[in-house]
Amino acid sequence: AFVPISSHYPFFTKIVRDKWLLRLSIQGNATSIHEACSHRDHGAEESIGSLLSRAESRTFQILDQFQGTGKGSQITTSSEAVIEWQEAFEVICENRGKVLGVKTGWVDVDRTFHGLNPDGQGELLMIGGFPGMGKTGAGVSLLENIAVDQKISTGVFPLEMGKVGWMHRLVLGRSGVDISVSRNGHLQKSHHGPIAHAQRDIKDSPIFWDDASFCDCDELRARVTMMVRRHGVKVIIIDHFGQLRASTREGKGDKVRGQIEIMETLHELRRTLGITIILFVQLTKEGREKQTRNKPPDNGDVKGAGEMIEYPTMIGFLHRPVVVRPWTALDEETQGRWEQITRDFRHDFPEAWHDGSGLTPGMYSY
Repeated sequence: AFVPISSHYPFFTKIVRDKWLLRLSIQGNATSIHEACSHRDHGAEESIGSLLSRAESRTFQILDQFQGTGKGSQITTSSEAVIEWQEAFEVICENRGKVLGVKTGWVDVDRTFHGLNPDGQGELLMIGGFPGMGKTGAGVSLLENIAVDQKISTGVFPLEMGKVGWMHRLVLGRSGVDISVSRNGHLQKSHHGPIAHAQRDIKDSPIFWDDASFCDCDELRARVTMMVRRHGVKVIIIDHFGQLRASTREGKGDKVRGQIEIMETLHELRRTLGITIILFVQLTKEGREKQTRNKPPDNGDVKGAGEMIEYPTMIGFLHRPVVVRPWTALDEETQGRWEQITRDFRHDFPEAWHDGSGLTPGMYSY
């Protein structure tokens, strides 16, 4: 309340802040000690890993405060908010038509939304699909575009298939070798060069793998925070929601409450750390019937949709028509209609367009 000399003000505030950080450290460590000592009281309900993850998370929160990046209690005036918005808006206008965020490699998505997380405030992209619809393939495609091509540090949680399964698709896909080689081993001499080049590209890419088969909220929070702090990770890919678990007793005992806890954790991470999180989810069996009628899925087809669709900033779906005809099998009227629909796309991104000539069996039109 009283400072004798104004020039000493920064010195006194540093003392107050340092003591406050020490108190936070004492409080956090005391909580960790208490939980460790009373862990046996909870029986087998909580794993040691979950307890250690919470302790690590507390430490990172204190580090946030020390580094001045803690966003939990930041309050700004309307005047400050307007200035911040103006600066962000000027950047958008100065880069008209350019992708400011993370490029997905899906041209229409990048063009429409300026990429993922263009404002740096965090993004939670949920991608839904039925089993066998290609969720893992989509995840590998995103990983290749983001980490291998753009060299953006990316953390991957291949909870369903595992790291090796993803690497099969990543290496062979980038080298142009059929994925069946990873099963039957029929490798040709012509494959060696492309595979070697793909291996080199991927080896030099900033990809960080967490190869656990399941992950609860506390563990996820700690592992993601560690990736961000230690490796500068900007994007997290999780495949898929079904392998995430709640940490609290309430979440474990009630499925709906558990889903809410998981989504709240993801929302907290993307807002607090300002990162992009890409989450793959399964769709309901009822929605599968729509697929057979060639109707694309919607938000209501997400399992637990009432609780889950409130948190993502963007929601997308993988949809493959039941019947796909080769371009050469389309009549002139249908070809003309598709050319009209894709005219702007072909003009803006000629390198991403194929006119259908010389298609081999299995290659289809857009």
